[in-house]
Amino acid sequence: MSEKSERDKKVFQSYLDNIKAKTGKTPADFRALAKEKGLTKAGEVVAWLKQDFGLGYGHAGAIWHLIGHADDAKASPDARLAKLFAGKKAMWRRPYDVLATKISKFGPEVELSANMTYINMLRKDKKFAILQPSTAERLDIGLKLKDVKPTERLQAAGSWNAMVTHRVRISDPKQIDKEILAWLKHAYDAAQGESPMENKRRDQRESDLPVELAQPAQRALAAAGIQRLAQLTKFSEGEVKQLHGLGPNALAQLQRALSAKE
Repeated sequence: MSEKSERDKKVFQSYLDNIKAKTGKTPADFRALAKEKGLTKAGEVVAWLKQDFGLGYGHAGAIWHLIGHADDAKASPDARLAKLFAGKKAMWRRPYDVLATKISKFGPEVELSANMTYINMLRKDKKFAILQPSTAERLDIGLKLKDVKPTERLQAAGSWNAMVTHRVRISDPKQIDKEILAWLKHAYDAAQGESPMENKRRDQRESDLPVELAQPAQRALAAAGIQRLAQLTKFSEGEVKQLHGLGPNALAQLQRALSAKE
């Protein structure tokens, strides 16, 4: 473990030590009490901890970090996929399944991997596209197409997602047509020319997340599909705190970086 990782761990542990000194309770105690009360959401758990135990926002957030969604990181690929298409977004599941079947025929190196925000489309470990069921009314497809000029339909990705160059907004499953499939095949073919290390370096260059973030925090953000500060604004504070791997120190670093952008 690096010196910085060790320091981050000590900072987080000091939070827990202070909480126990003040309340006499451990995270396991709080987890059991929250379960008894049927508290499952970040906002209600934090409010309860502040009101009943006098904890500050940071200390309450640290406890929520441990008890809120500890099982999310352990979710199976099928469970993560099901969560992306839950509720009103379920209408996009069948169109995705049909498209995924067609993409899988590009070659044996195709891999589809869901995170908390979208589905990665990979050629081995090289991302060539993403698919995000954004709302009940819209599905977004992002593609890595270097040197391809944006059009009215094939728009520049801009700040939507730094990991792709172009974005197509889909409002009707019928819009997932041969042109979309051709763009995806083009992106898949182009992915062969970039090495995993080159891909990682490019992603790092395009990210404006704090460079001092510890590795667990970087992995948690990457798993949620967050590579730029602007993407954090699409999540509530409670949702960000649910990410397994983001401790108080990382949250403070992100808050300072966001404040500096204002």
